[in-house]
Amino acid sequence: MHTWTRLILPGAILLFFAVDARASRTTDTDNLRADVIDCEEALARLTNCCPGFDPKRVQCTYYYDHSHDEGCTGSVSDSTTRETPALDIEESKCVLSRSCDELVEGGVCTRAQEAVERIQSSSTSAGGDGLFGGGSGSTHTEENQDHPRVCK
Repeated sequence: MHTWTRLILPGAILLFFAVDARASRTTDTDNLRADVIDCEEALARLTNCCPGFDPKRVQCTYYYDHSHDEGCTGSVSDSTTRETPALDIEESKCVLSRSCDELVEGGVCTRAQEAVERIQSSSTSAGGDGLFGGGSGSTHTEENQDHPRVCK
């Protein structure tokens, strides 16, 4: 074994095991939730009642993703994204309770066609006090613009 290998290899192995980095991730795509099912039922009603209504343009899905990372210098970062159906439970139940004439004449068809899923995302990071960490942190949150109530 070369001299440099005898000197560097033990240090590299020690460094490898000394690094304490942790990461975790949670993802949920449960689309058997009440809000998803109600939204899909409301889209079926709108499709039957509203001339030219395209249900493919309106998302009725749920998605949640959270990741947590701890770096070897004490830094921590969290990131969360949540997407919920374009029509919430209240809006879906309202659509289902209206007659086809009420949906068309009340402008519900038009508003529903333009409805977008609700997206919330946030990220937080905090530097550690180790070799590279600065001890500072930041938080960033975003939410898409909510559409007007589809059904009133």
